[in-house]
Parts: sequence; structure tokens; C-alpha cells
Amino acid sequence: MRRMTAKSRAAKVSQAEETGPTPERQQHHAFSKGPPARQVSVVRTLLESSDISQSAADAGDRWYWDYRMAFLTGYTLSHFDLTPPYDVAESEYGVQNDRHDAVSFAAMRVKSSEMVSEIRDQLGEGIHEQIRMMLVDELNLSQIGQVLYPRRSRADAAKMARARCITTLELLEHFYRKKKGAAQNGNNLICDTNYA
Repeated sequence: MRRMTAKSRAAKVSQAEETGPTPERQQHHAFSKGPPARQVSVVRTLLESSDISQSAADAGDRWYWDYRMAFLTGYTLSHFDLTPPYDVAESEYGVQNDRHDAVSFAAMRVKSSEMVSEIRDQLGEGIHEQIRMMLVDELNLSQIGQVLYPRRSRADAAKMARARCITTLELLEHFYRKKKGAAQNGNNLICDTNYA
């Protein structure tokens, strides 16, 4: 039996670090330089250039979580043992993370879809579509600019799309902040309804 040396292990690790996105993915998305290569999103670009605050980026992440939960996931059981595929084992502290039965998972999906629908109703269909382009479709600023401003030059369209994306994320942040404030104020109200 051949014994593995430290030098042979180091060579295998360096080969693993060199892997990155396939040429097909590189054609469709921008990736950061250096290991590991990560896909660069519009929100990350705006955050790194200090055009938006961390709370605006968090609002984008929260919207994406709600959208993904409402529209991109489903409750399916394994064909063999009838266990949900998203069950997570207990953590080291004994807490079960993201473990739900069909009813509670459906309730979470309903709550998430209500939130996405409320945002679409309050901010408008155009803002909703722009958020989808940024977070779900993962378009870059140039591609968003071409969709929103097809008659403008590529550079002008990208600048205008950047300004709209900043405004959109700030509106989303304001919506979540307002929603959180309303929920906190609602908990402090005293019910003095007379039923007589």
C-alpha cells in the first residue's frame, strides 16, 4: 500500500483550489478574481462601492429568501423513505434547524408569498420586476440597463440602471424598516374594545 506524503497532499489541495466556474457560466455571469471565484451580484457590487448601506443589502437578501421560499421551493417527499429532503440534522447544541412538517412548511410559504405580494403591491410592479432582475435572474447592471433602457447606449443604460437599483434597494430597506416598526408598535397596543 502506498503511503501519502505531505508533498503529494499539498499538490492535491492546490489542484482543488484552481477549480472555478465553467466557461459556460463565465459567459453568462461575472465572477470575482482570486480563489475562490464567486459570482458577483448587483447588490454586492453596489455594497462594495459604498452606494448602498449594509441594511439595504440585507433587505435584498431578505426579499430573495422570501421569494425563494414562496416560489422556488416545494415540499416533496423522498421516493424511498418518505422524509422531507430539506431536513437538517441537529446541531451541536441540540437545536433542530429548518425542520418542518408539511403543514408548517406550507404556512412558511404562505407567509413568504404574502410578504412578496405586499411588497409588489406597495412598491409597484416595475420595482418588483427590477428586484427580480437583480436577485432572481442575476443580471448585471449592463444587462438590466439594456432591458430598462433599450434605446440608450450601453454605458448610459448601465449608469441609469445603477441609479435605479440603488433607489430600489433603498425603497426595499425602507419598506422592511416600516414593516418592523409597525409590528413592534402593534405589540404595544392595548385592546380596549367593548363588546356590549
